[in-house]
Amino acid sequence: MIIKQHLHKTRNMRIKIGIGTLLLLFILLSIVSCKEESEEPVAEFSISSEEVNFGEIEISKQLELNLSVTNTGGADLILESFNISGANANQFDLEVEDIEESVKANTTYEFSIIFRPDQEGQKAALLTIFTNIGDYEVELKGVALPEPVGILVIDPEVKDFGEVEINSTSTAVFTLTNTGNAQITVAEIVLQGNDMDSYQINPDVQSLAPEESYNVEVTFAPEIVGSKNASVMIKTNIGDYEMELTGIAIPEPVGILVIDSEMKDFGEVEINSTSTAVFNLSNVGNANLSISEIVLNEGDISDFQMNPDIQSLAPEESYDFEVTFAPETSGDKSAKISIVTNIGSYNIDLQGNAVFPEPVVNFSDAAFKASLLEHGLSISGEGISKIDTNNDGEIQLSEAESYNGTIKCHDAGISSLSGIEAFKNITRLSVLGNNLTSFDISHNTALVFLNCSANQLTSLDVSNNTALETIYCSNNELISLDLTQNVSLKGLYCNNNKLTHLNIQQNVGLEHLYCQANQLTLLEVYQNINLINLRCQLNQLNSLDISENVNLDFVDCSSNQLSVLNITQNTKLKTLVCSFNKLKKIDLLQNKELEYLYCDNNQLTNLYAIENSNLKTLWCHSNQLNYLTLSNGNNSILTQMKAHYNDNLYCIQIDPDFNPPSTWSKPAAASYSTGCP
Repeated sequence: MIIKQHLHKTRNMRIKIGIGTLLLLFILLSIVSCKEESEEPVAEFSISSEEVNFGEIEISKQLELNLSVTNTGGADLILESFNISGANANQFDLEVEDIEESVKANTTYEFSIIFRPDQEGQKAALLTIFTNIGDYEVELKGVALPEPVGILVIDPEVKDFGEVEINSTSTAVFTLTNTGNAQITVAEIVLQGNDMDSYQINPDVQSLAPEESYNVEVTFAPEIVGSKNASVMIKTNIGDYEMELTGIAIPEPVGILVIDSEMKDFGEVEINSTSTAVFNLSNVGNANLSISEIVLNEGDISDFQMNPDIQSLAPEESYDFEVTFAPETSGDKSAKISIVTNIGSYNIDLQGNAVFPEPVVNFSDAAFKASLLEHGLSISGEGISKIDTNNDGEIQLSEAESYNGTIKCHDAGISSLSGIEAFKNITRLSVLGNNLTSFDISHNTALVFLNCSANQLTSLDVSNNTALETIYCSNNELISLDLTQNVSLKGLYCNNNKLTHLNIQQNVGLEHLYCQANQLTLLEVYQNINLINLRCQLNQLNSLDISENVNLDFVDCSSNQLSVLNITQNTKLKTLVCSFNKLKKIDLLQNKELEYLYCDNNQLTNLYAIENSNLKTLWCHSNQLNYLTLSNGNNSILTQMKAHYNDNLYCIQIDPDFNPPSTWSKPAAASYSTGCP
């Protein structure tokens, strides 16, 4: 702070100095100096503080500070008046006693300044003291702080108790916190609202100091079902506050018993046999369900058996128990199961028909029976299902007759099919790889498929099986095979037997014939115009007429004694295997679809393949070829060609600009040319 002193004395001295008057100037200065040394004493102003800082004061409070003025001079100091000025002058007051006399030399006068703010913020003003020797200033300042106030925070402000069962309770805690800087007075905490009777509180608080907290417990204790809304009203010195309460009163928990079946008909059960059913009890309610007893009563209770072991079911819990129908005498049987619980009694009706045992199929071969019992278990596949449907380890006549799928007993060590006659409605029978020397399938007239390959059969009677479409009987010891009744036959696979004769004149629908590796000397297929695939290799055929078989796609007649083979009518032929015969000529001009030709080990002298542009493989080695013409315009797809061991072959005619690959073979003396002589 700066104290400003204003002096009222003014000295005007005019000294006129002229040239040549130095002596006069000296005399005048001497006179003035003597006059000052003889001047009267003056008052001197001194104040105890040039700046008054009241610091921080809360609004509506005040602070009084004392100041003192001391006269340090030799004459009287007269305090004429005091004045507070500035923007905040009204925030400061003076406490000044009347001045009756001057402040004598070396004496002190005391007075007070009061800081009494009514608005928040920095405050400053200027005190001016008017005296007989000048005006003096003192700076006043202070900080007005807000008036302290309590602030009530409620956590949470809303409470949803959710679902609460009637006659049960749920408690929540509300926290009241004073985050202000003044005490809060709590007048009362009360419940209000339409459903206030569903809530309970018991607060015990009268005030909250700054930063103090108090927990209020509210209990939701509904007695009537429905939504319940209320509020807690908190009345304080700083205002009223409200906490919202919501909840839903739900019914008391109750167990609900559900039985998956209230009636069970066991159907027909043989005397001294059993049939078992499983019943499921479920508690779909929301309270424990007590079960005091589960008993059989009313009726033929001796024909039914059960042994439940349960006393209660928790919510969402289930229990399975078994009931067995075990009749000892014939006739209709009935009984009732009574289930007694804490919520009521329940009944399950039981009935069944006790019948005398049904005849079973007798099997002389245990391996055959065992294999049949595995159907639908370890033996599976298309058309295969469980034969022993009642799981008694036997096959009743009714089970055999009702089975209309596939019997598949492969490599099972079976020596006899005795019992197969009971399966009148099966459509497929496959007994591949067993030890059968014979079997009777004359009663299995629904068969469309038979596979008895890889056994030891010396005969096969299929005369009653007129619905057969496919027969596999290869790799046996058959010396004859009568197919005259099998007019529906489409596939015959009788290879690797000892057949010397095969009559297929009645089998006009035949499409696939595999009769290779037998002892046939004659094979007439002119009636079999639907043939697509013919395999008759490894026989003793001297001739083979396939001129009527215009649908043939594949022919293998190798390893016979054929000297002539006419394929000019077989324009759909794609594969021809005629190796190891006695052929001297083969005309390929009409076989434009031919892709694979194996004619090695014959007596061919000429071979022209100029029309066979689809040819991919040609084996013509080990013949007596003089000419081999392969220039069909598409030699690039002929990836395999074997013409070696033809000692008279010197030139092989090929397409222009074609270089035979390494997969082609020829005699060493032969060459490739685009124009052989």
